[in-house]
Amino acid sequence: TLYLVPDEDQKPVTIGGSKIGGAPDLPLDWDHPENIQDHYYVFHAQLNCEDLAPYQNYLPRKGMLYFFVNDEEYAQAPKVLYSPQAQALRRWVYEETAQFTDPDFDEEDYQYRAIGLTPKSGLSVPALYNASNHGAERHPQYAALFDSEAAADEDRVEALTAITEALSEKVHTPLDIPYKNHRVRAHSVNSYVFTQHESPQEQAAARFGGEPSEWMVLLSLESIGQFCFWDAGTLTYCIHKKDLAIQDFFTIHASIDSS
Repeated sequence: TLYLVPDEDQKPVTIGGSKIGGAPDLPLDWDHPENIQDHYYVFHAQLNCEDLAPYQNYLPRKGMLYFFVNDEEYAQAPKVLYSPQAQALRRWVYEETAQFTDPDFDEEDYQYRAIGLTPKSGLSVPALYNASNHGAERHPQYAALFDSEAAADEDRVEALTAITEALSEKVHTPLDIPYKNHRVRAHSVNSYVFTQHESPQEQAAARFGGEPSEWMVLLSLESIGQFCFWDAGTLTYCIHKKDLAIQDFFTIHASIDSS
């Protein structure tokens, strides 16, 4: 997993740097994504792929990735844009009369405040929360265990959950990231996302096809600081691994998962 830790000092982010919030640094010949009413899509983050290249081997090695969504309640129309180059960029300036596709979006809350992101390599462990309902489909090799109604098997599932949570705490601790409720409080790529119901990968496969294992988290945004999705949940962009391999970012699934 690639973790993206928000900078605590909130120093200004240089043009072309990885960040969350603020306004995008777009190529000179690009316009900001809008809908047919000329309302701006909500900008969430940009990632400088060259800066992240030493930490993983699945994202493009150079260029910029930009993440937008139409609203922060249903996230039905996400947009991920990719520019092969990260030079000759201009920082978009929102006019005072700017309107956004999310009518409830308060740009004053965080839209003008960018926070830099520091990459860290780490591990991500699946959460077994609600395994009694979704364990068999997520881990088919153990379907008989999760589907069993035997008391002994229920005890085994509880023990497995406790072990998994302990393992999560163990592998996340070296990241030096504030840790709470067995979740790393950092944004992430190629991670397991805590969810009470279907995982983001399961939701993506249900909508666009394929198996959940064929989809991966392209970016998961945690409710940190001024960012809050539903009741301190996560907003996750997923992509099919084959699309990522050919750098095709047209088909993207976004979901908001409650904590």
